[in-house]
Amino acid sequence: MTTTRNIEWYEEAVQRTLVEALQAGWSLPRLSKFHLDFLKKCRYETMMKTPDSLDKDLMMVSGMTLIKLKVIDPDGDREGLLIMKPKGSSCLARHSAYK
Repeated sequence: MTTTRNIEWYEEAVQRTLVEALQAGWSLPRLSKFHLDFLKKCRYETMMKTPDSLDKDLMMVSGMTLIKLKVIDPDGDREGLLIMKPKGSSCLARHSAYK
């Protein structure tokens, strides 16, 4: 996430994606399978290039769409979700502050 793309921005993108897909005649199972396959392709297949910001946005929207459709449990321990610390924050700095 960035300052311009916060959680609300992604939630609106998920809502737009769902509305447009349903208006185009996609079923919920088809939509779920599409987003799961997309994330698996990004994860398991060799990517032709390193992901840029658009690719990362698409992955985030796909993941949040699966959460919205209740395919992924955001609090589950089997989904493989990884929350990383922000760039630039050093683990060493945090650990040395506690000593």
